[in-house]
Amino acid sequence: MQIGPRLISSRSNLSSSSSSSTAINNIYHNNSLNNNSNSNESNLSLTKDIKDFKEKHNKDYTFFHRMLSMANLKFITKYLVIFFIIIIVVLIGMKSSNNNLFNNLLSKDRSEAYNLKVLPDNLDDTSLVLLDKEAFSYLAMIDAGSSGCRAHVYRYGKLGSIKGPLYVLPQHESFKVKPGLSTFANHPQDAGVSLKGLIDFLKVKVPEIDWTVTPIWLKATAGLRMLPTSESRAILDSIKDYLLNKTNSPFLFRPSWATIIPGNEEGGFGWIAYNYLMKIIGPKKNMLSKNTPYAVVEMGGASAQVSQVAPNEEEAEKIPKEYRFSFTIEDETFHLYTHSYLGYGAEQAREKLNEYLIETKSFHTTTATPTTATAGASNGTDSSSSLLQDPCINTGYSRPTSTPPSDYYHGPNHHGIVGTAAAATTTTSTAQCTSVLESIIKKKKNKCDATNEPTSIECIHQPRFVTDSPNFLVFENFFYVSSGIGVKPLHGNITTFPLITTPDQIKQSSIEVCGYDYNTLQASYPKDKQSKEVNIKLCFLSSYAYNFLVDGLKVSKEKVITIQKEVGSSEIEWALGAAYKEAADLLKRTNLRPT
Repeated sequence: MQIGPRLISSRSNLSSSSSSSTAINNIYHNNSLNNNSNSNESNLSLTKDIKDFKEKHNKDYTFFHRMLSMANLKFITKYLVIFFIIIIVVLIGMKSSNNNLFNNLLSKDRSEAYNLKVLPDNLDDTSLVLLDKEAFSYLAMIDAGSSGCRAHVYRYGKLGSIKGPLYVLPQHESFKVKPGLSTFANHPQDAGVSLKGLIDFLKVKVPEIDWTVTPIWLKATAGLRMLPTSESRAILDSIKDYLLNKTNSPFLFRPSWATIIPGNEEGGFGWIAYNYLMKIIGPKKNMLSKNTPYAVVEMGGASAQVSQVAPNEEEAEKIPKEYRFSFTIEDETFHLYTHSYLGYGAEQAREKLNEYLIETKSFHTTTATPTTATAGASNGTDSSSSLLQDPCINTGYSRPTSTPPSDYYHGPNHHGIVGTAAAATTTTSTAQCTSVLESIIKKKKNKCDATNEPTSIECIHQPRFVTDSPNFLVFENFFYVSSGIGVKPLHGNITTFPLITTPDQIKQSSIEVCGYDYNTLQASYPKDKQSKEVNIKLCFLSSYAYNFLVDGLKVSKEKVITIQKEVGSSEIEWALGAAYKEAADLLKRTNLRPT
């Protein structure tokens, strides 16, 4: 190295500088003594010589100072290069010995990190479900709804090879615990432990060897959406603390995996689920099928979701950001229009009716009612000031004010109920319940009729390609009420599912069921295996199903729709769509590792 000699050389120049200054002074002094009589011109000449000498010396000093700085920079650079060469050599050595630390530090196939299994690509779903439990990887999706939390356990893997397409097997098992998370608003610290039954269920269904690499997501819907932010956040914090504690749950979990999903995501996941089940999208889609994607309308208890894919790029560009949900499946990108109508699920819509009855004086009655909730009882009276006529509950049913309602469908609290539902005189007219619900849904109609863009309930933007879709699915509460009242198919008289029918057929069945007195209703309904407890809901639900589609979404009453609960043996649930999208996103994150 040359650092030492250069430093010595610099010091020598510094010493030389000091000696030179002394010599200059001596020369000047001697000249002064010996030449006192010299002229001013001689003195000026000598001064110039001294100045030139000093400038030359200063230049030499600056040069050597610069050289010293460059030497230090080269020294640091040289040793940094040597350091990084050593690190690379060490890492290469670690790789050759299959060291686990190296696998965590450097890029590694995400599939291997999650012990992702390879599934045969020549088997249909019926054959895949027969494979041993150890043949699959697992994931859990918890649907935290308004009435409870349901854990879905899905099996998944790559088809054919580790580089093959991701496939989530639709057939799965699930388990539900009650109550819903929103009930913990006043004691959020108890929300987490309420999931213990779900974790115990997962431990049974997932092989123990896979627990630590089985991701678990919790997605809360309208129940938590309707709470104040501070309350919902406290509930989620309790959930996260519980699932992060390995003593409570051995499964793979990260805090960002417990969320309240916006309505457009819930709708988008439902759209994915049904079209995935129908083999219209996904790795097993039927390439020979001419089926176009289905528009999907789901009605839950607190909200209703409407979703459909844009038919082309031009329509996709027109979808406002707040209604857009985009995702990619096997290199195919989809842009959906989707909107969630919070407050327009079946239960919340019934609550809107209850409020309407209270606010509208014409539904207040002075007729005395029985003091028991059993239809036909005649003993006792109730205060007329608190009695309401309910056009969506069958004639002959009554509930006194002293008996609180068991749910929204039994009328408003603090008020007695007299059922007054009556059929129209002809099947082409509208039953009283349908008329009342139409006025509730169209309450804001005049405020948005003048706009040029297509709109639905409360002036919500809705592209025409939604209602123009040739394939149109409605499910969940649409299914339960259609099954309960026996909605007729478009052709024939036997109610079978999937049911191909029209909104008008729903209306005709609604007029019929609302026209019965309560005793006859109890004797003849429901038409399926549901409990007779649903009978109190049937007039309202069937009327509202029609009103929501025709008056709310502007669907033609003659439009052909499909009503369905299952595809094959798999129920239509947004959790399947969420499971597929989350699993696909998880495996794309190169730096994500189980911890």
